[in-house]
Amino acid sequence: HGPRRSLAGLREAPVCTDLLQVGEGAVIGALSHVPGYRAVAGRIHTGTVHIGAHCHVGEGAFIDIDTRLADGTCVAHASTVQAGQHLQDHANWHGNPAQPCSDAVAPTAGLDG
Repeated sequence: HGPRRSLAGLREAPVCTDLLQVGEGAVIGALSHVPGYRAVAGRIHTGTVHIGAHCHVGEGAFIDIDTRLADGTCVAHASTVQAGQHLQDHANWHGNPAQPCSDAVAPTAGLDG
């Protein structure tokens, strides 16, 4: 076994890193947002974010709190995974909020070698 590798091109570092779990081989595209918190009525709410193994989060996507991307999930660029959404494994998602789609979401190559 080689070292666990994931690639993140986040716009900003997540605030609540202990609530963020990123699986091996996951790719988070440039300018994506995974803050780990949200402000509601003057209060800060934190929540978990799970991005499974070999997931692809497209450029500029937003992943809210209390979300789960199962292994192999692909989220298209500029899409939004909203609070409480749990995306099925090995499926493609796009839009705001993210919805299942039949079109392939092209992952970024290069983590295997």
